[in-house]
Amino acid sequence: MVNVTVTTAGGTSAVAVGNQFTYIGIPTVTGLSPTVGPVAGGTSVTISGTNLGGTTSVKFATVAATSFTLTSATSMTATAPPGSAGVVNVAVTTLAPPLHAGI
Repeated sequence: MVNVTVTTAGGTSAVAVGNQFTYIGIPTVTGLSPTVGPVAGGTSVTISGTNLGGTTSVKFATVAATSFTLTSATSMTATAPPGSAGVVNVAVTTLAPPLHAGI
């Protein structure tokens, strides 16, 4: 968290709670478990990584997970939706840009 101040010829604004800005780290996915599931969906997938706090969506290819639950800033579970046979990317989107991981 950093304080945002404005400086003009008249001086610099005061530091206060209302002018604090927080930088959010880009999420990283370091593991998926399990890495396979049926085309019918329903598999509970544990996603490990960093900066997962503030997750707004989880997608398997272009289809949103049936549900997801954040357990910590480094771990979450998502329920795989129905899909087609083959490898797909899993995308975790947080307040920062999305990060994709192949499964």
